[in-house]
Amino acid sequence: MFKFIKPRALIEAVGLLSILTVCGCSSSLTSSDTNVLEEPMSVPSKYIFFPNPSQEQLAKEQNAITSLMVSLDSQAKSSKEKAELFYNLGAIYDDLGMETLARFMYMNSVVQNPNYYRPYEVLGPYFYRDGKVGDAVDSLDAALNLNKEKDDPYIYLHRGIIMYYTGHYKYAVEDMMEFYKSEPDDPYKMLCLYFAAEKYYGKDYADGLLKSYYNDSYTLKSKALDNWGFNFIKLFLNKTSEDAIFADIIKIKDDEDLFQEHLCEAYYYIGQFKQLQGKDKLAYDYFKLCQAARKYGFLEHRLAIYEAQKLEKKYKLKRAVSVDQLTD
Repeated sequence: MFKFIKPRALIEAVGLLSILTVCGCSSSLTSSDTNVLEEPMSVPSKYIFFPNPSQEQLAKEQNAITSLMVSLDSQAKSSKEKAELFYNLGAIYDDLGMETLARFMYMNSVVQNPNYYRPYEVLGPYFYRDGKVGDAVDSLDAALNLNKEKDDPYIYLHRGIIMYYTGHYKYAVEDMMEFYKSEPDDPYKMLCLYFAAEKYYGKDYADGLLKSYYNDSYTLKSKALDNWGFNFIKLFLNKTSEDAIFADIIKIKDDEDLFQEHLCEAYYYIGQFKQLQGKDKLAYDYFKLCQAARKYGFLEHRLAIYEAQKLEKKYKLKRAVSVDQLTD
């Protein structure tokens, strides 16, 4: 799973208290079918769930905000310390879906310490969403330059996403390769590289690459194979099915947090898989369900928005469609 903002911020705050998608292949539908995306939900009803965040998690985040605010008010804090506190507050607001407050905190972090790389890393994607591509790339380049330890591969991920969505697929592959190399046994990193490679080299090459990395993980008998994300690798390699994936998810439905996380991931990656099959309507519905899972801090949630918007543009849909409309 990918947190847009890594969970370190929440962990530190609790400590204080206690304290690509891939563009759809040519669809069997044509862009002249302008209302196809507004048709009833095409995802089978047995796969449709609307999870809620657990009250325990919400309470934990609210307590973390309180703790950080109290700490921020301390006169003894230096500018560098305040920059970290503002960043951590932004991360929690982001996780709660409170984007305006998150941006405000990140900008305050930059003001307090212009040499602190973390806020630049997360502001980059925000600038991109605002249509400020140049500012987005500059922000991520600044994060790379300021990260003296060169130990944060997520900067490459965010820049690679921008390269991908702006059609610079060669650079997207280069950045995703750097991201992948930081943890070669991580299935989510494998998929990021796969999506970029599919666009630049073609599906056959990307499929071969994914199969090779997957087989290598088995050959090494890596502990990473226990990672639930390998279900999506197997899906793209036709080694599992949606039925099997959702059967696994239902098993953990009593764990509200994990259930929400797994649904968010499943809806997004299955949506990408359906796009590769040319099933744009089905892909669109999965992306809308991913958004409805409300796991705001997950990258999958944010990319599902991009993918749904791309399909709305492709089919000349003039207004966004809500999940409620699709399920009426």
